[in-house]
Amino acid sequence: MEVYPNAVVNQKHNDTEVILPSLREDVEIAAFGRPGKDDRKRMQMAIFASRPTQGRDWKIWVYLVDDTNPACKSICHEEDKRGNSLLSPCSGMFVSNSKEDITIELSALEPGWKIKGSSIKTIKSRDAWNSPENSVDFPRCYFEIRHVDRTKQSFFCRIKASHEGDVARAEIVGYFEKEKGRQVIQTHRGFKKLSNPDCDFSAKINTSIPTFLFVLFVFFASSLSRPRLSRNNSNAATT
Repeated sequence: MEVYPNAVVNQKHNDTEVILPSLREDVEIAAFGRPGKDDRKRMQMAIFASRPTQGRDWKIWVYLVDDTNPACKSICHEEDKRGNSLLSPCSGMFVSNSKEDITIELSALEPGWKIKGSSIKTIKSRDAWNSPENSVDFPRCYFEIRHVDRTKQSFFCRIKASHEGDVARAEIVGYFEKEKGRQVIQTHRGFKKLSNPDCDFSAKINTSIPTFLFVLFVFFASSLSRPRLSRNNSNAATT
């Protein structure tokens, strides 16, 4: 551990400002202290789900994660191992050390879909407040979506987390491909369809390369032979 005697620390209510001299390499800064009664903890709402399958129930997981890069990377890595991907950009909010629960609400559901159970979930604020730093055991809840109309392929909903006047919002956009031999992949804005992986563009390029090289070889071979014939014809004409 290195010590920077010229560092300046300015402590505010919920912020700590650290001013360091010019550094030659990246550093990580850790702040330690005992939270007060009126302090608040900043967290990120992260939403994950697996690849949706038409006609099957679909679970959307909502996490409250510490607002640090290591925490976000850890939870994304763990969900990736479960086959889940991040559905939308994370949205930040403050959590107080109080007895009031954190409310997670799913609304504006696209027609053709139905929520199994309640559209409102709760997370204990003490669970979010006492979550281990940079761990993967963060508080979460999930919504189970039922595909009731299989003719509908587009999916949309809004998810909102609220606690003591602070709110985090996200929009989930989805598309369910119904044709066989196709799959659906996830992006940060929702979903997009992907062609059959067995018929990718690289395979088409590989099959066309031999024909192209053969035509190119014939062209150069014919071009090299032409000057030789013309030179012989010119010499014969002069003699």
